[in-house]
Amino acid sequence: MNQDFDVHSETFKLSNIMEAPLLKYKEEIEDICISAVKEKDIEQKLKLVLAEWDNRYFTFANFKSRGELLLRGDNTSEIISLAEDSLMVLASLLNNRYNGPFKELIQKWVHNLSSTIDIIESWLTVQNLWVYLEAVFVGGDIAKQLPKEAKRFSNIDKSWMKIMNRAHEVPNVVQCCMGDEAMVRLLPHLLEQLEICQKSLTGYLEKKRLIFPRFFFVSDPTLLEILGQASDSHTIQSHLLNVFDNIKSVLFQETVGLLGIQMIWTRDAQDALRLAKGDSKIMQTTNQYFLEMLNILIGTTTKDLDVNKRVKYETLITIHVHQRDIFDELCRMQIKSPTDFEWLKQCRFYFNEDADKMKIVITDVD
Repeated sequence: MNQDFDVHSETFKLSNIMEAPLLKYKEEIEDICISAVKEKDIEQKLKLVLAEWDNRYFTFANFKSRGELLLRGDNTSEIISLAEDSLMVLASLLNNRYNGPFKELIQKWVHNLSSTIDIIESWLTVQNLWVYLEAVFVGGDIAKQLPKEAKRFSNIDKSWMKIMNRAHEVPNVVQCCMGDEAMVRLLPHLLEQLEICQKSLTGYLEKKRLIFPRFFFVSDPTLLEILGQASDSHTIQSHLLNVFDNIKSVLFQETVGLLGIQMIWTRDAQDALRLAKGDSKIMQTTNQYFLEMLNILIGTTTKDLDVNKRVKYETLITIHVHQRDIFDELCRMQIKSPTDFEWLKQCRFYFNEDADKMKIVITDVD
């Protein structure tokens, strides 16, 4: 049908349409009308999806006293759920054979929302691991014992701050995730770096458990809390029942602390000497552990202590410096047996559980 209608003319009437040979092209006209209705329906549904994401924003939660550095869990879960619902709508529109005028826009938003979900899920994974490790590597005693990982985490922390600052500047969900290609590259990199820190931390905890097997009875978070505040021995009180049977609390005294560090040194040094012939690294590993103990004690003296506590820690440091020097010399001399005279001539401290007494030994005299 080759018929022109000037629908904007003031003289245009219904009779002009009725005069056209419409019935001759009935099927074609019906197809055009159906297509127009379907396209209108697609357009309306697509507009609803776009309007939803024009007005969807991230919300944030405070982290300690450092400000709003976290994505709020409830809001973020809702965003992911809504994005999945929108993708279902877009998928149905994409499969609709009448989507011609809108197909390119539909495909664009399928990509936008799919990528947004991937980025948010990666973001949350990084966030959870960052929160877990932040408590370890920002301050605390463990950071001093793992300086390489602490420095790595410091760089991660700076990148995390940049990500969260940008999210505050551009809180719209899709614009934040899709407006900066750096997000796509940075989040996997941060996850990789965090996993390296976590692997080192796991190795550190495993070493502590091997040195003191009762630590196998506590979870990683509990052990981190104990070791992370090692300079304050009273923090272990709440965990004693998990570590020792039937011990709920202990009273810390200077003499007990002094004898304790001497017993630990004797036990660990003798165990290392006993295993040295079969384990070429045990002596150096134990020597490093003694150095870490010394650094923890020294680190405590940098805090604000009363006179009595300062004297106590300075005494412990003096004794342990002497003990560490002895073991360092044994390593240098390559002593590999607890029966070697270089070890036997040292003053050693053993606790006899049956007699409930301390035994101090030099050579074979006690």
